[in-house]
Amino acid sequence: MEKASEASRDCPLCPRLVAFRSANRRNEPSWYNGAVASFGQEHVRTARLLIVGLAPGLRGANRTGRPFTGDFAGDLLYETLLGFDFARGNYQARPDDGLVLVDCLISNAVRYTPENGAIEVSWSKRDGEPVFSVHDTGIGIEPQHIPRLTERFYRVDRSRSRSTGGTGLGLAIVKHVLSRHQARLEIESEPGKGSTFTAVFPAARALARPTEHEPEPAA
Repeated sequence: MEKASEASRDCPLCPRLVAFRSANRRNEPSWYNGAVASFGQEHVRTARLLIVGLAPGLRGANRTGRPFTGDFAGDLLYETLLGFDFARGNYQARPDDGLVLVDCLISNAVRYTPENGAIEVSWSKRDGEPVFSVHDTGIGIEPQHIPRLTERFYRVDRSRSRSTGGTGLGLAIVKHVLSRHQARLEIESEPGKGSTFTAVFPAARALARPTEHEPEPAA
């Protein structure tokens, strides 16, 4: 794959998203409110690091028009990329802040999912700990590789990494970011069936759900 396939800002393919986008435009006419393009290295093959997101954050990319820009995830992500020399400039949570990615591409998971594949995202609690999981129906990973997946530059299939631009840094960065939250990463995978990547946070990091008489904090 040479380049991420980009949808137009007003992509009409999903009626549910079209309706969602239209409602947001009525409520927040100054927001971007559209399909968000990839950010960074133009060609996947020449990018040393590919970061795959799942969907634009409502008050992040959907508001600003740049991936992970304007929400807390972006604060962590871009700080980490700057620290690993995958970015230059200053991140100021605006698409015009001048931040430049170096040998790095941020794109959407759907663009790199095989035809008829699926990506499932879930939040749950396990023994009081918040658990965030991402499951895909991709090619899966052989068990001998799983303990080493978070090592820097470790690649399961070097020939496949050359064709898609990966260098084995993605999960190392994920582990680093999670450690900032005192969280841990769990990986389960079965060849031919897919993989599940789970972030487990300590119970102390969970926020109480507001009651119907308590307004949610302002964003």
